[in-house]
Amino acid sequence: MRIDTRRIQIRLAELEMKQSDLAVKMGATRANISRYVRGQIATFRTLERLAKFLKISPLELLIED
Repeated sequence: MRIDTRRIQIRLAELEMKQSDLAVKMGATRANISRYVRGQIATFRTLERLAKFLKISPLELLIED
């Protein structure tokens, strides 16, 4: 499974949210959010947190290989 980076970007746009806004809401650095948007998510817990703040299911952020 891979992270659907396009879905993250689309959802940010739908919520009219910048990466810096998401960083503040998640209590993360902008650098970490940038990594997430590029698909570099280290743990499922991080994926769950990201999905929560994007108001979608974690499964919506995954692409089957």
